[in-house]
Amino acid sequence: MRILAVLTEARGVAAGLDAALAAARVDPDSRIEALHVKVDPAHLGVAPEEAALQQLRQAQDGTAEVRASAVRAAFAGWRESASAADRGRVTYGEIVGAEADAIRQAGRDADLLVLTRPGDLDAADALHTAIFELRGLCLLPPSEPSVRVAFERLAIAWAPGGGVERAIRLARPWIAAADRVSLIAIQRDGHDPALAEGEALLRQAGVETVEIVLRAADARARGEQLLALAKEVGAQAMVMGAFKRGAWVEWAVGGTTRRLLEHAPLPLLLAH
Repeated sequence: MRILAVLTEARGVAAGLDAALAAARVDPDSRIEALHVKVDPAHLGVAPEEAALQQLRQAQDGTAEVRASAVRAAFAGWRESASAADRGRVTYGEIVGAEADAIRQAGRDADLLVLTRPGDLDAADALHTAIFELRGLCLLPPSEPSVRVAFERLAIAWAPGGGVERAIRLARPWIAAADRVSLIAIQRDGHDPALAEGEALLRQAGVETVEIVLRAADARARGEQLLALAKEVGAQAMVMGAFKRGAWVEWAVGGTTRRLLEHAPLPLLLAH
């Protein structure tokens, strides 16, 4: 199994690598490639407007080399504290260029892409490319760095047609290895969320016993209610579809995926 951990900024290095290692434990032969993209305006073949945005960013966050040096230092610090076995599974590399181009190139055949939550321009570009262009399985670490990443107890946020079917297929190694899998869903206006279809997909993924938890919609946002359900069933991570209406629509008007990206206290396995 090939896992690509995209390290866009120094503060997300430890969380990203810890999440990648936790995911790698499902396959003893898995390898982790840590990647930082040096987004240097001097080497970007992009529209003048985007290059100008990157130049403005340098005034706030430092040059591409300053940011890369900080990521290297954070990686070295993480590596020093890791076990010899874990160090042997992780390599580090850099690519100079546009974030999206580098992710297309490096992530094409990855089984899992570990990304940071979209807190800056590079992280947002990486997430958009991984989900919409590569259509890969993406793992986002929890919003709280102190939360331990594990996959023994999984919640599947079921919403037919929103990408969760693909997420289940791509996340099969983790679903099959889990000790407990809960299919959680929110019922709106009395409509049946086709739980039988979700249960069948999970059984095809190797799950013998599926816990089904269905709740009627309440006044809370759907994302908030799903997080409460995941907590209720004791889930350590959640598998879900990403951006049912499209990334830019959800970003503009709000949506379940956006809220979960910003606030989920547990790891998310996403696919579109």
